[in-house]
Amino acid sequence: MRFALLFVALVLAGCTADGRAGNPVSRIATWFSYLNGDDLRARCDPGAVPRYRFVYNAVYLEQVRIYDLAPADNGAFLLDSKVTAGRLPATLEIDENGIRFPGLAGETRRLIGGGDVAQLFQALADDGFGRPTPRGRVLHSDSYYWLAMGCHGGRFVYQAWSWPEDRLGSLRFADRLLAHDDTGVKAKAPRDSDFLTPGSRPRGGGRANEDNGPYFSLQVGDNGLNIGPRF
Repeated sequence: MRFALLFVALVLAGCTADGRAGNPVSRIATWFSYLNGDDLRARCDPGAVPRYRFVYNAVYLEQVRIYDLAPADNGAFLLDSKVTAGRLPATLEIDENGIRFPGLAGETRRLIGGGDVAQLFQALADDGFGRPTPRGRVLHSDSYYWLAMGCHGGRFVYQAWSWPEDRLGSLRFADRLLAHDDTGVKAKAPRDSDFLTPGSRPRGGGRANEDNGPYFSLQVGDNGLNIGPRF
């Protein structure tokens, strides 16, 4: 097991979120790199174009919501919204507009005016974006969490919120973001029945008495994730 984790960590260290990932190891490595915002970090310097990413994991095998936000003309921003319904497909492709893959439950692109973006950023700040991350917290694929990251004011900023430690339904930025989501797929709210008490999650993942396929967890570090993941 130790060798397997070391192997995955080495793969992740050499696989950032850009280009195409077709084989299973590269695919999941690209996904973790994407969740860590490695492609955004690489382009974030003083004076760099501001770009942001938001990910809502609502039980990985049931729903993941992905949002990439980038500046457009006249102070507006372009929001790419995607919703998955199941595990990652065989092929992932990442470009400057975000992540792309087939079989999405919903996908839209729309412009957001500067005033609405300013309100989103204010809500983000109120929710803790820019404050220290909850270092050491474990994010379970079979539970619920929000990730927010971006090149903000010329520096990379990262934050994570997880259920039940945080009240995800009270996050102001999430409400504002979802208000601009035109995918037509309703966001899946946390359910008490989904949560396992500490220590009760079966080894190898999955909720109690269910075979839910692959499980993984990620640990929050300093301004990002501690790579690699734990299976």
